[in-house]
Amino acid sequence: MTKVIYDCEALLRTISTFPLIDNHCHNLLTSDASLICPLETCFSEARGDALKDASQTIALKRGVQQLAKLYNCPPTFDDIKQVRDLMSYIDICKTCFKPIGIQSLLLDDGLDTLDGLMDVQSHVEFVDIAQRIVRIESIAEKILCDLATSVARSDQKVVNFAEFEEPLKKQLETYAKSESVVAFKSIVAYKSGLNIDHIPNAEAAAVALGSFISNFEPPFDQKGFGDPDLDLIASNPLLLRPLIEKYPNAKFVLLHAAYPCSRQAGYLASVYSNVYVDMGFVFPWISASGQQTNLHGHYLPESFYVAAIQGREALSKVLLEFVESGEFSYEEAIKVAKQIMFENSNRLYKLKLTPKQIDNEEYKDVSGKQNIVKLKKMGVKFVRIGIVECSNQYRFHIVPIDRFQSYIAISGLTIARCITALPFYGDVIPGNVGVDATGEILLKPDLSTLIQLPYSPKHANVHAFFENKFTPVDPQFGKIDNSPNSLAFNLCPRTCLQNIVDSACKDLSITFLIGTEFEFVLLKDITPPVGVDDTTYSLASSFRTSNNAEILDRIVESLQEQGIEVEQFHSESAPGQFEIVTAPESPLIAADKVVVTRQTIYDVAARAGVRATFVPKPFKNQDNPASLSNEERIKQGVTERMPESLLDTLKALNEDKVLIDALGEPMIRCYTGVKEVKYIINILTKFWVYPFSKSEHNLENNFTRNIDFEKNYDGSLFVT
Repeated sequence: MTKVIYDCEALLRTISTFPLIDNHCHNLLTSDASLICPLETCFSEARGDALKDASQTIALKRGVQQLAKLYNCPPTFDDIKQVRDLMSYIDICKTCFKPIGIQSLLLDDGLDTLDGLMDVQSHVEFVDIAQRIVRIESIAEKILCDLATSVARSDQKVVNFAEFEEPLKKQLETYAKSESVVAFKSIVAYKSGLNIDHIPNAEAAAVALGSFISNFEPPFDQKGFGDPDLDLIASNPLLLRPLIEKYPNAKFVLLHAAYPCSRQAGYLASVYSNVYVDMGFVFPWISASGQQTNLHGHYLPESFYVAAIQGREALSKVLLEFVESGEFSYEEAIKVAKQIMFENSNRLYKLKLTPKQIDNEEYKDVSGKQNIVKLKKMGVKFVRIGIVECSNQYRFHIVPIDRFQSYIAISGLTIARCITALPFYGDVIPGNVGVDATGEILLKPDLSTLIQLPYSPKHANVHAFFENKFTPVDPQFGKIDNSPNSLAFNLCPRTCLQNIVDSACKDLSITFLIGTEFEFVLLKDITPPVGVDDTTYSLASSFRTSNNAEILDRIVESLQEQGIEVEQFHSESAPGQFEIVTAPESPLIAADKVVVTRQTIYDVAARAGVRATFVPKPFKNQDNPASLSNEERIKQGVTERMPESLLDTLKALNEDKVLIDALGEPMIRCYTGVKEVKYIINILTKFWVYPFSKSEHNLENNFTRNIDFEKNYDGSLFVT
């Protein structure tokens, strides 16, 4: 199960971060031309009054949600337009292209209904490489227009077909030799149909040319190529079979997934090595359910953005379904994803590009959203939104999964701000801790951590970040933006940990891997505490006692099903004590998995009728070197007495020659002077979560309280 989870994430990461080649798109408009192009054209081919109805289409409504996220504004078309109006056109283009990972654009510049296209090379400002696809009809159209105009202005009565054929051949040969041109395109499918007579008929062609010349009336409308004249029966790609078979060395790319004849196009691509299917134009023009088929950007940069986002999402969904149905392995799905997004076009058009991975965490959101749907199918009814707060206690709120899917996963769960500062000994708010009974924060689920609980299959668990939610009573209300730094609540443990890790990597080039050993005791009675066995370290007999093996097996299996890799487990020295060792992870993932592991041990043990505890030494007068209490560690390694307060501890350390020799006098002085200690605590609290009081007395009491708490609390104290 562990490998399945990791492979699923690897697939989604690949789809989200592997670069794209948009193998058939159209030029962006110039800045001036963009002013007369409605934004609605990104989602509809309608024109004039009909374009007003585009606002009611599923395609546009879905696109609005995605563009609102890009522009960080409310999800309405008017709000998106207002944001765009405040930006320069070049900035809009850069904003749209930066996050989507398009490495190369192959541009058909034959679509110019607004008389204002950027030239091909201007697109290099937004992508690495831009090259041209030449539309054959555009060349033929220009030659025909020039020829007809010439005839009309002369006394010429007879037109030789060679007067059209020779210039056309010459121009096509010139383009074929150009390094900037990668392919030719024809729109024959929706002009005359695909039932093409592949045997040249010079006489019929000459008659057609003569008819055109005789009926020509300038000016010739070069903008008449459109979709309303499409004959669906004549555009079936199966009609191309004779042509495909006659020219086996020519590469045929069926554009726009040959929609709505996508199945027929897929058949041709499967049986002919020279046939390919382009999956563009369905994004973002049809609904999500109809897209299950890459890109087709045109005119405005938003069309490229939405098409890329929706293309990746649809590919994720389809390939995951193939894997879950057993048709693909994860390795095969990853290979297919790379081929569709980049490798096939790179090879077909001989681009010779090296893929440049992009920095994109969106796959986690995509994975999470898809995972919600999957969990519902697996019978999950409720989601636990969990946090670890300042006193190192794990708390969670439970919501029905439908509510979680429709609202909480996107907008978060509102809780009282003071919950982050509740002490271990009761639901009270200590004084002078920086928060009071007023104010709210949001718990924003980290969907990458969403997982079904195997020992409680109707429940799933997800970790959360704390985010600010300022109300009118807060001084900050209305004064901050929606940037991540402004949204982050400064007492969020997960955010603080990630900030420390990021800072260490950026400033010091230090990265971390953290592995964990979990030592716990299983008790069959707690008054007084009685272990489930009386064996010692790593003895085989500990797994013959009672149902120890069954409990440990279930714990380990549950951990594996939640994506936690267990390296080994065995009995420990104390009665009923066991150890589980998990694989190293990056710090935030490791911390999350510590929480999950401890809860799994607690819950599985409880379901087996025993009590699990992480108290270092639950038994009196029991020698247990593997689980020394704080008193014993200090006795054996530092001093002969247990200090009663932080300041006594510091004094004891100051008098201990072992530590002085090991750490050096400067370090000891730093940790033992009261002013220095307060300074260090202030530094730490910038990153960590416990709101220590500034007064010496409360600072001392906070530490003393934690030491006392360890005697009664079923958890280990995290020292930071």
